[in-house]
Amino acid sequence: MEQRTGKYNESELTLKYAEKVKSELEKLGLKVGMTRDGTEDKETYGVYTVYNGNGRVNIVGDSKAKYVFSIHLNSINERNSISGVEVYTVPKLNLKIAEAFAANIVKYGNTTYSNLDATYMKAKGVYVRTFKGWEIEDAVNDARKGNYAPYTITENTPYLYMLRETGGIATGAYVDGRNKSYGTNKYCNSNIRGRSVFVRIRIYKP
Repeated sequence: MEQRTGKYNESELTLKYAEKVKSELEKLGLKVGMTRDGTEDKETYGVYTVYNGNGRVNIVGDSKAKYVFSIHLNSINERNSISGVEVYTVPKLNLKIAEAFAANIVKYGNTTYSNLDATYMKAKGVYVRTFKGWEIEDAVNDARKGNYAPYTITENTPYLYMLRETGGIATGAYVDGRNKSYGTNKYCNSNIRGRSVFVRIRIYKP
């Protein structure tokens, strides 16, 4: 669910940040693409269109990008231990890039590390969020109700779709179209191996 703080939407703010990041990276001579540009129809842009032919997951696959960054902002009503920077990555991956991201955002953004959940924390501000047992059971039950074969999901499968679905086989992508409530990730059985980092910053807004 999209976050709103005052008159701002999360999608509007993150787009501005993403555009700034793109500009700075291009100054370094890097080729950068965007999975959205703000012209999307807000009435129809959602879970299904993430996976359709022009959805952000397939845009990443089409681009053959080596690195994928997903930027998110959450607001909270009071400053506490969970406010600050959270960088998510996938299991069995060297954490150095994620750690460097978290450290530099804290340093140059004059903020702090979030201390959200020790269960998934692998380093300061760095998390690996995978499926929980009850979430796997829910997925199996959904498959039964929807009359399709359950996806192969384990407790090592990345939970966040922009981490899981943009890495193909290496990250356990599974949205292959069998669930008609979603689209199809045409790269779910590929070896594209995009390295994804999901950045979430929880902002205390007094």
